[in-house]
Amino acid sequence: MQGQNIGGYEGPRTLKENEWEVAAELSRSIFFPQKSSWSEGFRTWPMALNKEYAESTFAMFHEGKPVSMTSRLERDFIIFGHRLRMGFIGGVCTHPEHRGKGLASTILSACMNRFHTNNVDFVYISGSRQLYYAAGANHIGSFTRFKLDATALSAANHLRVSLRTATQEDAELLSKLYQTEPIRFIRPRSDYQLTIEHGHCSGKACEFQIIEIDGTPIGYMLVTKPTEREGRLSQQVLECCGERHAVVSALSLLASNTPPNCDLYVEVNLGDPLCQMLSSLDVVGEPIRTRGTVKALDFCRTITKMLPYFESRMPPEFVRSMEFITAGQRYVAHSSEGILEIDGETNMLWALLGAPPQQTIQNLRANGQMQTLVSRCLPLPLPSLHLNMI
Repeated sequence: MQGQNIGGYEGPRTLKENEWEVAAELSRSIFFPQKSSWSEGFRTWPMALNKEYAESTFAMFHEGKPVSMTSRLERDFIIFGHRLRMGFIGGVCTHPEHRGKGLASTILSACMNRFHTNNVDFVYISGSRQLYYAAGANHIGSFTRFKLDATALSAANHLRVSLRTATQEDAELLSKLYQTEPIRFIRPRSDYQLTIEHGHCSGKACEFQIIEIDGTPIGYMLVTKPTEREGRLSQQVLECCGERHAVVSALSLLASNTPPNCDLYVEVNLGDPLCQMLSSLDVVGEPIRTRGTVKALDFCRTITKMLPYFESRMPPEFVRSMEFITAGQRYVAHSSEGILEIDGETNMLWALLGAPPQQTIQNLRANGQMQTLVSRCLPLPLPSLHLNMI
């Protein structure tokens, strides 16, 4: 991106190689002031240590130095064989002496434009500032958090699974195991390598536990280390993959080895059969909102990408007749057999990905086959976001 001088500032533009350390030090001073170096701080968010992160950072400059910056990452993801693309934003910061001048919002807008050019459908922002709400991002409710109970889970622990901690030599194995998931990200092996090397993801200390039966790996769990929460220890399974009965047995084994003073949770996406399996065991689950905020970039483009998915659940001739229109913050899908109208960007986002708890989609009208499509096909399920947060 070509920069320009605006009010004494240059940018937004990508960093040159010799500017990265100065920019990283700016990020360290704001997010990790207690750390002695930016690399020490970044290791708790290890996606920030890959080359793609540095090459995808936009910054504003003053007198030749970066004073405001935002980093991004992109990953394709699969929903039952159909491909969409997710952008991640993190590290949004501005030097204290240069705040209040619109620098961060300028860079954020540049990031969204680049995401749109790169065919990104949704953007996850690691935060919940007014800046992000103003840009059209909001929390979504795509996940349920279950509090795991060893006694309840023991009733379904029929498989003799064992767990072992993954090492760097297991990065390729983890990647291959994950590829069997019907709802998943397309990740390079380096994502696993960085997480294993630094023992963290999305700011949490964690490790991969490989699920095995008779020594054969059949899945994994990404498990946080216990941390204190409201006077009790808390531990969380951020992501899991593998045949779901084996995953339930692995969760049972993990729960049985968890100390009595430690609460154990697992986050499960809305399209995962693990939700129903855990609920059938009377394991208590509650809908949760994403910690960060999400923006849908192009309603018509995303819906068009998902037509094959809709066709697998709806009459093909109806799906093929659908047309889509966006006008301001009105989003329309229509055919001779029904119409869907949504007013408001947040309502559109929630229709696609789910409203957070205690929130309800407003100004959505659907009739005919379009009403059936909404109930059968929406919201779209998302894979776990934790590993690739920045």
